[in-house]
Amino acid sequence: MFLFVKFKRLVHIDEFKTFFAAIFFYELTEHTSIEKHPILKHMLFATFITSVALTLTPCLVEFRRYIVKDALIISGVTISSISLLAYNYPSQQFLSWGSPLAVFCGSCLGVMMLFKMYPRSPSISSWWLFAGIALFNMFLSYDIKKMLHNAQTEESFDALNEGMGMMVAAAELVEDLIEIMGETE
Repeated sequence: MFLFVKFKRLVHIDEFKTFFAAIFFYELTEHTSIEKHPILKHMLFATFITSVALTLTPCLVEFRRYIVKDALIISGVTISSISLLAYNYPSQQFLSWGSPLAVFCGSCLGVMMLFKMYPRSPSISSWWLFAGIALFNMFLSYDIKKMLHNAQTEESFDALNEGMGMMVAAAELVEDLIEIMGETE
């Protein structure tokens, strides 16, 4: 009973506070040097991961446990397969996707604003969710190739900074999959 009460309090965390905490710790982690302060960098990274995970806790109450578990499994398989594909792809084609991905991301933000104005529109909701998943897959391929390119070319390579964007994208994929699977229930 005690754990349930604690969990209920945890779930009612203000979403805006956790969102701004994630942004705050993202910036702190990004601007901390791993050569000068490695322990601080790893502690900030762990705090960043925790704040991103806290943004997903309302999904545990809103949706059934098997939906969340299935979404985690599907996102794990998706991330692994896309990462394997991007890692083994011989050309640097994904590196030229930066500008088109920015335009696609801007259009998804526009659709997100439409969804906020017309929340009951199923077509806007579907477009927003499925375009978000497509955007995630393309961004993940781009980020993997960019990380490999930077690891080979830069003198001081910071894997934590390179991986933080992928961490946020993975959390978004889990959230999108939970929403899609929750709607079809």
